[in-house]
Order: sequence, then C-alpha cells, then structure tokens
Amino acid sequence: MMNEFQAISCILDQGISPEEVGMRNAIYTFSLVAEGVRQLLEQKTAGPLLILGHSTGGEIQFLLKESSLKNRLNGRSIGWGTGGPAFLTKELDEKFGVRAERVQSYARYPRVDRLRARDPQGYISSNYIGPLNPLKGRTPLDVAKAWFQAEERRRPQFKQTLQDMEHQGFTEHRARLEKEIREILQGNKYGIKADDVIRDLFSTMSPPMKGYRRMAWVVGSLDDGHWDPTPETAREWNFARRFRQENPGAAIRVLLIASPVTHYAHIERPKQLAAVLVGTARWLMQ
Repeated sequence: MMNEFQAISCILDQGISPEEVGMRNAIYTFSLVAEGVRQLLEQKTAGPLLILGHSTGGEIQFLLKESSLKNRLNGRSIGWGTGGPAFLTKELDEKFGVRAERVQSYARYPRVDRLRARDPQGYISSNYIGPLNPLKGRTPLDVAKAWFQAEERRRPQFKQTLQDMEHQGFTEHRARLEKEIREILQGNKYGIKADDVIRDLFSTMSPPMKGYRRMAWVVGSLDDGHWDPTPETAREWNFARRFRQENPGAAIRVLLIASPVTHYAHIERPKQLAAVLVGTARWLMQ
C-alpha cells in the first residue's frame, strides 16, 4: 500500500511536495468541499437538482441547502447509508451515552496534516463486510483483504483527520484542530490564512433543517449503526424523525432494504440498489 504522501502526490499525475500535501489536508474542510461541488454544478449542469449523499458525503447536500442552488434543489433530499448533519450525530451520541467514549477514541487520531490509513481489520470492526460481498474468503478478514487488493488502484484507503472530525461533529477537539492548523499554515508561501480556514470549521454543525418538502433516507438492513434491529436506536430513523419535527407536513420517508446488505450495498447488490434509488428519485421529483 502506498504511504500517505505517495497517495496524495498521485493526484492528477502532478508532483506535490510533502509540505503541500500536509497543507491540503489541513485546509480540507467540508465548507471548502461543498463550495467546490457548488461551483462544479453551476458550471456544468442546468435545471432541477437532486444530490445523493452517501456516508461521509451525505453532509454536502445539507450544506448546499441554502446556497445559490436552493431553487434547483427545491426542498428535496436523498441519501443512502448517509451521515449528517453532524450536530444530529452529536445529539444521538449524547442521547445513547456513547459520546465520551467516541470523543476519546478520536483523541488518538493523527494531526490534521496527516492521513488516517484504513486497513482490512478496520473494515471488519465497522461492519463493512457482509454476506453478499462479491469477494469471498474463509473469514471476514480474508474478504476484507481481498477487497483491499481489488480496490487498491481505484479507491484510496484513507481519510483526512479533519474530515472525520467535522463529520462526527467533534467540537470537543476544536481547540486542538485550531492549534494544529495555525502551526501548519504559519509562514506558508501560498498566502493561506489560518483564520480563514478556522472560520469554516464545523460548518456541518449548523446546516438548515427547515424548508424541506420531500426527503428519503435509504438504508441497508445490515448497515450497523445506520440501522439497528430496534429502529428507535437507528441513525436514519432518528434523523428522519428530527426532520419531520422541523418540517411538519413534509413527505419524509425511511426506506429499509430488506436484503442483507451493509454500508457497501453498491457492490453487494448494485442493480437492486440502483433500482431502489431510481424509484426513490422519481418519487422525490414529483
């Protein structure tokens, strides 16, 4: 597996110095990502929009709710195995008494200029390996290793520390993040101001919840955490409930895929999942 600097340095076949790699990681806020998506959509698309959010990427559509794309989105939202907004994740952590433990686990994460590598064992602990995974093995670890081998040229197996912190709403670590960002950007030759980056931190904690007309949360039956045997403890069930409270009269649905699929239903049952999402999109566009 490539190390963290080699992986980033391969972007667009450009040579990027270790210094620039670290700086890219240290400024990679969700606000920055959402603005890039907004500009891309404005430049390359026209007409009504429906942004599908999956996993960590689920945050982006919520951040664009009140942007210049507002009229094109028209109060619609769709996600599958999605996350966010982060402040709801924080609320659920506190409700179920797991916040302190999760905050402590992230205290061991690398600095914001470094990447957090993901390994096969991590995929097992995250319950990403299910019975319908197309790659087979004697044990879940064998399957995870086969998955990494098959994907290593296409999918980087890492996440930015800053991205993870914002996605989980770990404002408890804000002082640490601000300190590291200032240290990394001090005297940089690109003219990037630490205050500008810090101003964008944790935009995932304050996206608007009102103004939705139709919303669909799609989740697999084995997507642990997103869905649980007891729906009241499932993330999607609780997220939908909160949006219903803020948008009385809105059509807000949770679609549970009864097939034994996990967070990676797009490789476990791609055609079936596509059919579900297309049908859901048609409903949303009504």
